[in-house]
Amino acid sequence: MTELNRIGCLLLLLFCQPLQASQVWVAGWQQTEPLNTRRAGAAVLSSGDYIYAIGGIDGVDFLSSVEYSRIRPDGSLTPWHRTAALNEARGFFDVVAYQGYLYAVGGANGPSGEHLLNTV
Repeated sequence: MTELNRIGCLLLLLFCQPLQASQVWVAGWQQTEPLNTRRAGAAVLSSGDYIYAIGGIDGVDFLSSVEYSRIRPDGSLTPWHRTAALNEARGFFDVVAYQGYLYAVGGANGPSGEHLLNTV
């Protein structure tokens, strides 16, 4: 077994432990504010009191648009607002927040996502 497989098994065991009596489980999902743009394959990230929906595909075209919403103390969201767009439309990528900046990494665009991106 490789080191990576051992780490993966350990993480799986850690995250599959049953809930303890002191932990709270909230059954069900609740709907909140809808996005302005339908999107699949988007990167979603929370940073501070905000959640961001970035890029993705609307069913036809890859998107460069970015939306954000403030997370209220009760977990509900304020209405979504548009902000500065990505330099390049992309979907199926990852995003990370670091020291007040968001970084969109990799992904794809073009017909059927054939154009793989190496940009950040």
